[in-house]
Amino acid sequence: MAFNVQKCKLSSDPMAKSRGKIFIDPVVQTALVKRLVLHWFIFFGLSILSLLAMETLLGDPGVSYAERFSTLWSKYGLLVLIMGAIMPMFVHDTIKLSHRFAGPIYRLRMTFKSLAQNSPPSPMKFRDGDFWNDIAADFNVVQARLERAERRVAELEAMQSTESQELSNVN
Repeated sequence: MAFNVQKCKLSSDPMAKSRGKIFIDPVVQTALVKRLVLHWFIFFGLSILSLLAMETLLGDPGVSYAERFSTLWSKYGLLVLIMGAIMPMFVHDTIKLSHRFAGPIYRLRMTFKSLAQNSPPSPMKFRDGDFWNDIAADFNVVQARLERAERRVAELEAMQSTESQELSNVN
C-alpha cells in the first residue's frame, strides 16, 4: 500500500511535495481513517440489527429470518446502497480535514529538524485555513529570540577571545 502518492507538479517549494501526498502523516491520518471506518461499520451494523429486531418484535412471528432479511432489503436496500456509496466521501473528507492539522505539525517537525541540524529555517507560515496558525507565530518569536541569543553568545565569545589574547600579550 503506497501512502506517498504524488501529484504531477514539480516545484522548488519544499512544502509542495507534502501538499501532493494523500497522507502527510500516515500514522496519524491512517488512525483517523481506521477509526472513522470502524465507527461507520458499528453504526451501520447496529442500524441493521435494530431494524431486524423491530421486524422480529413487531412483525409476524411465523415469518422466517430469510423472509425478514428479504423484507428488510426491499424496504431499506436503497438506504444501504446510499450509505455504502457515501462512505468513501466521508473518508476523503476526513483526510482533507486532517491535512489542516497534520500539515502544520509536519512543517513544525521539519523546522525543528532543520534547527537541530544548525541550519536556520525561514520564518514559519502555515497555509490559509490550516489549524494552529498561532503556533507558527509563537515559533517565529522563539526562533527570533534564539537567533538574538546566539548572536549575543558569539559576541561574548569574540570579546572573551580578544581579552584572552590581550592578557597573553601582556604576559
